[in-house]
Amino acid sequence: ETKSFKVYLIKLSSDYNPQPSCTDNIKNGDETDIDCGGNTCGLCSEGKSCKVSVDCGSNYCLNSICKIPNCSDNIKNGDEEAVDCGGSCSNVCGFCKPLIKNGPNEDKIDIVFIQDKTYNGDTDAFLSDLDNIIEKSFKVSEPIKQNIDKFNFYYVEEEGEAGGGLFGVHKLPKNFEKECSFYEGAAIIHTDEKRDSSMGKIFSSEGDSYSTILHESSHAIFGLADEYGNSKTSRFYPEPYPNVWPNEDSCRKDSISEGWNPDDCYQFCSPGTFDCNDF
Repeated sequence: ETKSFKVYLIKLSSDYNPQPSCTDNIKNGDETDIDCGGNTCGLCSEGKSCKVSVDCGSNYCLNSICKIPNCSDNIKNGDEEAVDCGGSCSNVCGFCKPLIKNGPNEDKIDIVFIQDKTYNGDTDAFLSDLDNIIEKSFKVSEPIKQNIDKFNFYYVEEEGEAGGGLFGVHKLPKNFEKECSFYEGAAIIHTDEKRDSSMGKIFSSEGDSYSTILHESSHAIFGLADEYGNSKTSRFYPEPYPNVWPNEDSCRKDSISEGWNPDDCYQFCSPGTFDCNDF
């Protein structure tokens, strides 16, 4: 016996546009995978697609896939106190705790952040500021961004003290030089307003002054001179890698040697004036 049946269709209007939801079994809206991730839906499970770690229930996104954190992945994740130490990891974190570890100290540029006494012991606020500093300062500067894998970032919980003004003395935590002897730059991060400076490998900055962090770290870590002309800076000729020169001929000669455009050399202060008195 042959049975017949009828098929009915619903004709939708041309402006029918169903809104994305977190239960429609479709990847839509700002979801990173089907019905998870993004700003609206819940967290994605292991193996699901992600853009950032907060898309994942494990709080670990690697190569756009949610992963389970472990104690040897060179990333601070899970309940770790620092990179691959503390929390449920068997490794004990030392005095100088790694935030981002891209390799051994001898092969990397090691920057250590120190919380100033103005944080009043609020390490969570300090660490939150450090996340922003790395993301909005170092990872935004194009020369550093292109070489971010050449940096290691650490922090210490012990307090230091940022000295204000050109001649203020920065104070490191006790035992810092011994425990963090590998550092190329030590940044004392504070919450109050003061004029920041660098002295040797040590510099200071407010936690939300991202341009200041780049500026002062360029002195402390890379030995660069100020590129502006006024009476509030000390002019000097950095060696062996200068970024300012006492005359145009020197600038053009170095530019040609390094493969730069010598026509980019320009005069930013007048020789013989107070602005350039150190030359």
